[in-house]
Amino acid sequence: MTKEQLHKLIAQGEGQRLEFKQSVAELDRVIHTLSAFANTNPEEGHVLIGVGDKGKINEVIIGRKTVKQIADKISAHTDPTLYPEIEVVKESEDKGIIVITVN
Repeated sequence: MTKEQLHKLIAQGEGQRLEFKQSVAELDRVIHTLSAFANTNPEEGHVLIGVGDKGKINEVIIGRKTVKQIADKISAHTDPTLYPEIEVVKESEDKGIIVITVN
């Protein structure tokens, strides 16, 4: 996803297929949301980590293992197991927005 695509997605605001989370600290809520998307929406859903409720971009610091740790926790805590697409859209060298997409 490009920065432009991400900003268009954020401009849509939260809805049935889009949820914003402030930080990785909300990962349990992210997993709950992804499960709900997978069980109720025939189309893909997105969770954006590093975006506040009003669409304010906060960015998160992304370490080398951050994405793997998120993927592992999602897989370990969902049944049936979810394997979402996880990508990072960088706004700066070490910060960005984590985009998690589930079908």
